[in-house]
Amino acid sequence: MKIEGINKKLLGIACDFDGGFEILLDSGYFYDKNDKKLFNGFAEYGNKGGFKVWWNTSDLKYFRHWIEDIDWKNIDGNSWNSFDYKSSGHLCEDSYGKYGYWYKTKSDHKNGIQLHNRLSEKQFEKVEGFYGIEYIENNVDSAYRGHLPSRIRFFYNDFTYDYFEEDFEWKKKNSIYFYKWTIGHYTQRLKQDLKGGQIDVEHYINFPKKYKMRYKTRKKILKDPTTFYDVTIAKKLSQTLAVKKWSYIIKKLTYPYK
Repeated sequence: MKIEGINKKLLGIACDFDGGFEILLDSGYFYDKNDKKLFNGFAEYGNKGGFKVWWNTSDLKYFRHWIEDIDWKNIDGNSWNSFDYKSSGHLCEDSYGKYGYWYKTKSDHKNGIQLHNRLSEKQFEKVEGFYGIEYIENNVDSAYRGHLPSRIRFFYNDFTYDYFEEDFEWKKKNSIYFYKWTIGHYTQRLKQDLKGGQIDVEHYINFPKKYKMRYKTRKKILKDPTTFYDVTIAKKLSQTLAVKKWSYIIKKLTYPYK
């Protein structure tokens, strides 16, 4: 797994998960039909859908923590979630299912005791709604098959990246999962965004057409206007080999940290 470049360093990592849950805990108060405050409480909102996670230079150690906890005997059953592993940020945009629960205290939330179980029927009938003031927790958790990310990209300080995209093929009625490993080049502007932590996560999947309009490159530009980078398809890797590659990258190319 040779890596070219004497001073090559990792600037950031971005992952996409196709399925998961975003869970937000909101503090605020409950009100009656006259919009009068009744008492303080909490509301948990759940959002089911795909989500994105990213790590900047200062937070790469958290990605390494996740890699080091991978269960090699069940490679496709390893999940990532922000309850256990921190990141620079996450975003859950695409929703195909939501829910909401009310709680009187944070202790009730922890123990799964919903508001209607804490109040009498008469008391609960007075509650018209909840007014949220501040999100105090915001976590995401992967779901469905485990799950390793469907796409992951490693950005380096020499304007190159490694891109892994999960795919599968059928063999004897069974689906075999693997990663397509692609390498390429990106722009000066994106490097500035990565170093400054001002990252538009949409750039992690495709580079918008505006980048093709505003920036020039000596590299060959593909006909697809959403792919503003030079691409070389390297090979296919099994899930195990792909994760070993990620581990190798994070150990060899990260800046020193405690």
